[in-house]
Amino acid sequence: MKKYLFLLFFLFSIQSFTQTNFRFADTTAQWNVLRAIGWDCNTTWCFNQKTLIHETSLDTVIDGKAYQSIIVPSDSSWFTSSELGSKVFVRKDSTEKIFLRRYNDTADFLIYNFAKQAGNTFMISNSSNTGSNIYCNIDSVDTITLDKSRKRFFVRYNGYWYQDIWIEGIGSTKTYFLQPGTDFTISDGAVHTTICYFKGDTLTYHDTAFQSCIVDTVWNAVDAIDKSKFSISPNPATSSITIQSENNFPAQTMFQLFDITGRMILQKQLAYKTNRVELNGVSKGMYLYHIFSNTQKISSSKLVVE
Repeated sequence: MKKYLFLLFFLFSIQSFTQTNFRFADTTAQWNVLRAIGWDCNTTWCFNQKTLIHETSLDTVIDGKAYQSIIVPSDSSWFTSSELGSKVFVRKDSTEKIFLRRYNDTADFLIYNFAKQAGNTFMISNSSNTGSNIYCNIDSVDTITLDKSRKRFFVRYNGYWYQDIWIEGIGSTKTYFLQPGTDFTISDGAVHTTICYFKGDTLTYHDTAFQSCIVDTVWNAVDAIDKSKFSISPNPATSSITIQSENNFPAQTMFQLFDITGRMILQKQLAYKTNRVELNGVSKGMYLYHIFSNTQKISSSKLVVE
């Protein structure tokens, strides 16, 4: 009898670790989130805007449940990395509810429910203020065709007239997608906006109110790099590549290489006009590379290793 019980436990454990329907977003998802902070500039209201890059990372299992990991940038307003760690963990259950868990949490927070219908009212959790809830009113539901047909929800929080938009697999577009509704209920208006969503190197969603996927009015590191004045060669590559720029790269510029599953396999800081990146241990195949400056993507393309 014990033998059979052990076998059943083993099979259940294997099934738990091989779930495929627990992911909130695509395995190579990237969110470009605009953060805006206002302050008084000699009686003239000013805004400081910065684009925050969020990316999926390796899946993980916590307390027997599978989660999708999302890397949180170092500056996310009050929803800071000091509260979150460098990652948060998100999972979808069989009823289309989406839960978030921070690195030091002992329980999940409900942040979305994509099973609801127009006219429904329900609560989600405010993970930045443990114990409080946000009431969601679904005004209407339809579908939007992006890379595929995705549900789209038009939502109001706690009776506010501001209307948010949720997109299945992407999340809130008018508030912080990892903490929907908080901008509205705390700051009386949006502080975070999802301006772009990428699936791998493909732009899937773009808020057309913004011409670019990078909006930055204070930090100018990205502007200091002319994209036409640096190159990566050779491509296809074998054992190494050279990243050449007309000028030295700004501080905190990073080269990152990802495989087709979205796993980062190589990272190197760029500092000089000429930077050599060794491809030791990188197998033959197709890869995606990103170049970031101060967490903002300035280049993304494919690299072939032969």
